[in-house]
Amino acid sequence: MARIQAVRIPAHEDAELVEWDQGDYRFIQDVVGGVFDAINLYDQGISIFVHDEGKVIGLPKNLQATLLLWNDKVWRRNYILMGDVLVTGLPDDEGETQAVPDDLVALLFGTNEYKYEVQTGDSSWASNQMTFDNYFAACYAAVNLEQRWTLVTDWRVVPV
Repeated sequence: MARIQAVRIPAHEDAELVEWDQGDYRFIQDVVGGVFDAINLYDQGISIFVHDEGKVIGLPKNLQATLLLWNDKVWRRNYILMGDVLVTGLPDDEGETQAVPDDLVALLFGTNEYKYEVQTGDSSWASNQMTFDNYFAACYAAVNLEQRWTLVTDWRVVPV
């Protein structure tokens, strides 16, 4: 079995890079605390594994994982993730889970400073001088702005 990288995002701790044996579903169960579902975000090239009954059994909200999910406009403000999650790459043609994309690893763990950019209508991306030392803090600020400024149609977080 090949060892691959994934991102573990606990509900109340910082995200961390982990390695696991590709295809070992028990590892995913251990991370999420039981039976799991996968949310595939094709634009981001990732799968987010969550506890299948996280809301029903009262797992804590996972703000960081939710902000990662909300990078996809379809999910934005429509769904909140509960409990610990595991982020991997999308499955291949045979359904085998792949490693988390290198660009996401670099963004989360190899970047020291972030900013958010917004679109208003069909305009190009724009930002201000605000910077953040944490990816999720930048996401949170972008969501906050989007809620206050109705002209914002999309946002993204990028390295400075």
